Amino acid sequence: MSVINVLHLSDLHFGITPGEWIVGKNGKRDVCYTEEAEKRRKSALDTFVEDLPQIISDEWTPNLIVVSGDIGWKGNCDDYKEFSEWFSRVCQGLGIGVDKVILCAGNHDIKRGEVCEIARIDLTERQENVIYSLSPKEIAHKTSWFSDFEECLKKLKIPRLTNSAENIVDGTIHKEAPHYLYGYRQIEEYEQLYFAVCNSAWNCRGKDGDQGKLILGKELVDDIYVQNIIEQEGIIVITVLHHPFDWLQNPEQRATVPNGLSSVTVKSKIESCSHIILNGHVHGRIEESNGDNWYSFTSGAMYDKDAYLYQCEVIQIDTENKWCKQGIVTFNQYVFEQGDGRYGKWQFRKGEKKYFFNANQRLLKCTEILSIVSEATFKRIEELMEKIDDNLENRELLEYLISEIIFLFRQVVSIALTVEQREKLDKYQNIVDEILAKSKDHTKTLTRYEEIK
Repeated sequence: MSVINVLHLSDLHFGITPGEWIVGKNGKRDVCYTEEAEKRRKSALDTFVEDLPQIISDEWTPNLIVVSGDIGWKGNCDDYKEFSEWFSRVCQGLGIGVDKVILCAGNHDIKRGEVCEIARIDLTERQENVIYSLSPKEIAHKTSWFSDFEECLKKLKIPRLTNSAENIVDGTIHKEAPHYLYGYRQIEEYEQLYFAVCNSAWNCRGKDGDQGKLILGKELVDDIYVQNIIEQEGIIVITVLHHPFDWLQNPEQRATVPNGLSSVTVKSKIESCSHIILNGHVHGRIEESNGDNWYSFTSGAMYDKDAYLYQCEVIQIDTENKWCKQGIVTFNQYVFEQGDGRYGKWQFRKGEKKYFFNANQRLLKCTEILSIVSEATFKRIEELMEKIDDNLENRELLEYLISEIIFLFRQVVSIALTVEQREKLDKYQNIVDEILAKSKDHTKTLTRYEEIK
């Protein structure tokens, strides 16, 4: 199939109730959610299920659904029960199976009551370790913050994302890792599309404003984009995250990683590896912005606090001719409730403008970025290998060093290294193999290493 249509929803906010105060960008409670707002929101959601299949022409009928976060309001199971019932009706009405759904977490999908007093990760205070601020190992103790969100997706039987995160409890690796919080996925019927799902909500606290305080995690981003991107030139990479980039901390937006390790930011890596970036959060009108080789589309909200603006979008992608279009779905509201309980009707405006992908230029840029990342990672491997030589008798430290090196092996794109570096990398891998083979006490590391290989 050459043309694929993606319905992009965001900011659904199931679970909000009248009388709740809504926190604005300044961190202050500035608007009370009213009974009138709830009636309009309910009308918009109910009629969306009925109207959408009728208003969209065949050429724009969605094949896939992407939800870019804020499914719930408090991040608890009651929110997701409401969402599940509504979303099942949407999928049924469009004839889309849950295997063709991609979701990411937003700031309202974290358990806000549990995390509000937990200190954020501050990259500016951890300059020496900024490159390792949030890793697949470190997130094990943070996944419980999203447990109801993950449980909802499991019950809906939405396929998991692929990542290398480990769920470590008391030093033991468990198979039930956080597969809905970040990762990548290719849908079997639409393998031309590579969905890279980032989580911008790790640092959300629901107080004092989140803008400029969030992180995606460099190692998590590396884990998403390294695999199957350089090798597959025909792939269209679609990045899904909740917050726009200007909500990230400076080290992930603009600043360079210290000590000369890398000049690539999280933001620049995502942009270089992506064709399309889908996000939400700002509750504004549908937006688009163009980069050098990518296009970003910010969806409107399916709820709003005062302007009653309900919008979403359909992104039409031609995988053969390498372009996309944007169609806009808007709830055209009535001033007063009609006799049938409606506050409006949904309308669709198809897009005519084509946004062309420069596939060759993106591939060159992506290769350039990954070359810089691979160079920095290779230097880190060299440092750790030197420490191994000095700590062969320290089993606890050796265990840590080897597991760290095994993870870094995955991050290196070998074609981005020189011949000399590739030879040295092969040598390092052989040394690690020998150590693991001789050390039967390191069964956990050995098992994990075999899985990664």
